[in-house]
Amino acid sequence: MNSIGICNAKQARAWLAVGLIASAVACSGRLVGDDWSNDGGLGGDASDGDVEGDPGDAGFRPWDGAAGSVVGDSSDQDQDLSQTLLSKISAGNGATCGVTQQGAVKCWGRNDKGTLGVGLDGDVLVPSDVLGLGSNVVDVSTSGTENGVHTCALTSSGGVHCWGDNTYGQLGTGSGGARSVPTAVPGLDSGVVAISTGGCKTCAINAAGGLLCWGWNECDDDFISTKGKAKAAPTIVPGLDSGVVAVSAGDHQTCVIMSSGFVRCWGLDFSVSPARVVAEPTVVLGLDAGAVAITVGGYHACALTWQGAVLCWGDGWCVMNQSTNVATPVNWLDKGIIAVSAGSRNTIAIDAAGCVVFWGFSQANKGSAGCSSLGYLYTGTPRIMAISAGQRHICRLNSLGLATCWGTNMHGELGLGEVGDW
Repeated sequence: MNSIGICNAKQARAWLAVGLIASAVACSGRLVGDDWSNDGGLGGDASDGDVEGDPGDAGFRPWDGAAGSVVGDSSDQDQDLSQTLLSKISAGNGATCGVTQQGAVKCWGRNDKGTLGVGLDGDVLVPSDVLGLGSNVVDVSTSGTENGVHTCALTSSGGVHCWGDNTYGQLGTGSGGARSVPTAVPGLDSGVVAISTGGCKTCAINAAGGLLCWGWNECDDDFISTKGKAKAAPTIVPGLDSGVVAVSAGDHQTCVIMSSGFVRCWGLDFSVSPARVVAEPTVVLGLDAGAVAITVGGYHACALTWQGAVLCWGDGWCVMNQSTNVATPVNWLDKGIIAVSAGSRNTIAIDAAGCVVFWGFSQANKGSAGCSSLGYLYTGTPRIMAISAGQRHICRLNSLGLATCWGTNMHGELGLGEVGDW
């Protein structure tokens, strides 16, 4: 792909609009040309051949090419986009954080009691520098509860720093309240290869493939099978002292991929009502040892297989046709998917061509919400490379490092310099 210079945010969104128009047909063809009447899978019914999220519909538009939704853009001031180009992005509960291409961290959105780490009081409406981290961060993960946001960063040396709400010990600092600046997690100054935050907890994989977690799994059900006791410091999860290659911490459960390819989960199982507690890491049926990526949302989880297929399980309301604790294929997503992210009640995926696929509960348009069948959103040049579904908003990152977010914007989590849903 030829490199194109982008001078400011208004030029950026105009250029992206060209990509949207040029490539919409290609993505819609991928789905419309398939068997929309396929039974037995998940992902909603679109037997009429219509594609939810088609730019011609009024139902779901993350970006219509006219409204400025490039993160960091403001109707009052254009920013130097070189300062907001990202390599990673994480959408959480009312807040968003990203790692810049220079290795720093920027966050924006919900900022209860200064817990976003940017040295400001009140909600932060545009990407702002997190203090005290330097420029050696390789990943970031943000989450939160009704008490506030907490975020953790992973450095190039394998160290973990966390900040924000600490009501349930999710910062791993052993004691103390919320932290308004990143704080090194004791015992995790090196050797960590992956991190994930979710709800009231944080988890990390060490170099030996062991899983350490701290905080609470469900804010009232302890993930280490000792109900009523939070873990305020990193603790190896029993039975997972080696062999873990990926982790995703959700609001109510946690899942890992083992070196064998099998997926194990624990926490609350929402496939039944009332939800039942799964106290120990338990193998998810239906995956046949083929998972290469895992994502846990609010009430469901999804896995990506080495063939590029997506399978999901959990509470089926809005995100699936049925509730099940068995990994079940998502209709029409049986190959070619390279990334998937589960939100509270929705899921988003991208394929190798950069097409973005969405299904589940949508709050994408101003004043509108509802359940969306499986369908593409849009694609274009530059290609979409990464996605992240938060509690009520979604973000994507293209190959240039430009981020775009859409959905609920009560706290400025879309990074547009203003509040109000998109």
